[in-house]
Amino acid sequence: MADFPETEKLNELKKAVEVRASTRPELLAAVEEAYILTLQSKPTATKVMAYLQDFPEQRRLNEVEAAARTRPEVFEQVQPALEDAYLKKMEQSPTPAQADQYLEKFPEPVRKERFEKILEQRPALKKEALKKMKKMETSRGGTN
Repeated sequence: MADFPETEKLNELKKAVEVRASTRPELLAAVEEAYILTLQSKPTATKVMAYLQDFPEQRRLNEVEAAARTRPEVFEQVQPALEDAYLKKMEQSPTPAQADQYLEKFPEPVRKERFEKILEQRPALKKEALKKMKKMETSRGGTN
């Protein structure tokens, strides 16, 4: 990472680490840190998509989203995939905190229908989230 901070070949490094069973957890944590550092230094759509694919548990998704957001053209390309990642975490048992986080990060969601479908599991939560979405849409419409 120190020698090649702009690398987009971290997936190959991750594959090499995965075969080392004895030190795998520590090495994988270091590789994930390298992904985050390269994203923060120079975010690209390729790097965001590689992280989402190579780390399906996505423990550092907030950092990935924040890095992508620093470059609007990158964020625009990866927004659907980022939304999918947040929604995947919500699917099993949506919470008010998750719904709020999603709406905060994506005030103009491209996966709005999927979000609403997930919330159908919890009608009270869906009602509250839809009310917040409507309020956000109204406030955006009032500023134009």
